[in-house]
Amino acid sequence: MVNGMEGIFDNKNFLFKSRRGKSYSVNIEGRVLVDFIGEKISGALDFISKMLEFEAITSVRSFIDRIEYCNKKIQPILFEELNILSIEILNLTEEKNILWPKYEQFIKMNNSYNDTRNELKSVMVSGGQLNLEKIDNEKLV
Repeated sequence: MVNGMEGIFDNKNFLFKSRRGKSYSVNIEGRVLVDFIGEKISGALDFISKMLEFEAITSVRSFIDRIEYCNKKIQPILFEELNILSIEILNLTEEKNILWPKYEQFIKMNNSYNDTRNELKSVMVSGGQLNLEKIDNEKLV
């Protein structure tokens, strides 16, 4: 496990096995790669307490040190990704705030259209011009 974790930094192409045992390769880049590496390496921290249970049987300190080293190595990358994501969220929030009035206007127009369509449908049904039982299109009902 530790060897695989150490090698994860140098790869973009990963080999996985499906539940049926069939192998397949996945090429990961960019943010997805950072997320994948961060998840795998930081997830190894959960195993340290379990590994310490074996200390009485065999030395596990070198494995723990290697896990900690990998986590220290990925930490600045994850902090940088956090900063990048924070800036992107801020920019997208500003863009959303600019677009929001147009969205609300569209929703009002759409609601008005639906109200008018429903009124027209009711008038046509009550006037005998439209028989709902003969309509085959769900959008008209």
